[in-house]
Amino acid sequence: MTTVPARRDQTQAAAASSPRLPGLLNDELPTALVEARKVKGFRHEVWTSRALVAADRPAVENALAVFEQRLVPSEGARILWHVGRLANQWKNTRSEAENDLFFDDWAEDLAPYSEAHIAEACGEWRRAEYRFPKIAEIIAILDHKVWSDKEMRRRARVLLGLQEPRPWEREEATHAQQPMSDGRREEILRDLAKTDPVLAASARKILEANKTDHPRSDRD
Repeated sequence: MTTVPARRDQTQAAAASSPRLPGLLNDELPTALVEARKVKGFRHEVWTSRALVAADRPAVENALAVFEQRLVPSEGARILWHVGRLANQWKNTRSEAENDLFFDDWAEDLAPYSEAHIAEACGEWRRAEYRFPKIAEIIAILDHKVWSDKEMRRRARVLLGLQEPRPWEREEATHAQQPMSDGRREEILRDLAKTDPVLAASARKILEANKTDHPRSDRD
């Protein structure tokens, strides 16, 4: 079995002090980060920005903090720990000196990536493949993770007012195409009622009055 003899002290120390890796499961992502709408000019539904209700904001702020963590480059010892664990799944005949050079290359090439991404990529490879990977193969997995997390970070920043949305992501771009659904309107009223029930009740009365004055036909 492969090990990393010349780096053993580093990897053992790194493992002993290992914090819980930052990460998010897809089902934990705030709805505002992943919901898609129909926008003119696009064949498929695309993500668009919208005003956050008070109840949504903490989850988006937390998601932004997690994605920021997931994009912080890892330390060399932590890279060697994860790659060393992956290497131990397969035998090899490298000498100790060759191992040093081998893992130096891994540490150098994976230095721009976060520990969370490296751990996930190594785990995915271990569970799916029958041989030790080339560095380029792991980097391909890492690049996809970086792209995905950067996109989610951008969306969170847009929703929190820290970054401008793309033109087609602006809320008014979707309003011109379709009215707000009854379900979405009810969701907003329920969220508003949690923080300001009086205002929510007033808004509901106004909306009900508008429905009575301007009923929509079946063809609207």
